[in-house]
Amino acid sequence: MKNLLRSTLAIAIGLSLAACGSSSNKGNSTVEFGGEFVKGKYLFADVELFHASDTGFTNALAATMTDNQGAYVLPYTGVIEGAYVVRATTGENTTMICDAHPCGDTAYGSPIPTDQLTGLELTTINVPGDNLTVTANGNAVTTIATQTVIAGIEGTGGFNLDTIELAVMTQLQINASAAIGALAGIDLTGVNIFSTAIVDASDSTAMLATSGASSSLSLFNGSLAGLAGTGENIGTKLKTYVGKVKTAAVTVFVSNSNLDYPTLIAEIRDINADIIIEINKILLAINTGVSVEDQLDNSTVPDPIVVTDVIDQIKETKKLNPITGITGVTGAT
Repeated sequence: MKNLLRSTLAIAIGLSLAACGSSSNKGNSTVEFGGEFVKGKYLFADVELFHASDTGFTNALAATMTDNQGAYVLPYTGVIEGAYVVRATTGENTTMICDAHPCGDTAYGSPIPTDQLTGLELTTINVPGDNLTVTANGNAVTTIATQTVIAGIEGTGGFNLDTIELAVMTQLQINASAAIGALAGIDLTGVNIFSTAIVDASDSTAMLATSGASSSLSLFNGSLAGLAGTGENIGTKLKTYVGKVKTAAVTVFVSNSNLDYPTLIAEIRDINADIIIEINKILLAINTGVSVEDQLDNSTVPDPIVVTDVIDQIKETKKLNPITGITGVTGAT
């Protein structure tokens, strides 16, 4: 586990990018954002597009809804430059398929009532670059990573979200993924959460078709709904966990943080112990009635994290500032 933490967090501080050309401004163009929101499938949710710099979500650029499978298409016409966040939230008729075992008061595979999803918010961050079609899938894991990337940039002033380029954002996504993986007990070395297929963990057919990081992240994403107990709001529980992991992960980017590491990492460790229990329940449900050779195996289950290992690594890397330390990369301020 210690080697995993060292290798993944080494990725997180190892920004090494070739110099990019000047930031492109294509004038008015139409870009089509699209994909799925999955925490199980997030049905009839409100979907909005924002400039990533609009962290208070005050000025939606475009809006739509997910369909009865959690999918959406969101075109936007304007000056396409920098980073954008697509956000899905609970609306008047929103429901979500329970992908844990159970989700508060709701059984695995059943729809969760709207009133138990109040405050649920899933986000994903992307830079279109020269692409006129952008795959922007969202789930609980991309939500943690989106907040980590934005908070890391804001905490250092290393880049301008309104002009940041695709290559730079991709590397920051990979770095955030590595940090989140270390805190979750999943080896995400070189993995980009945002381009990894994360499917509804209540869909056994889809889950059995996954492998590697896709399997682990889909199970992890699903298990978070299981943190809510009977009568508890799933949106509130998820938001609390996302905030804790984001706060810890962002210290990879922010060198002057005064975070109380032992307390926060211990809290995450204790929550992760419950997550592993939930994942094993989901695995059992998926594998029931499936031939042994076709089953998902236990290698998809995250490892328990060790607080002292995480703290030691943070101490070694805290004085480093990988964002403002980059030179020769367009988008840095």
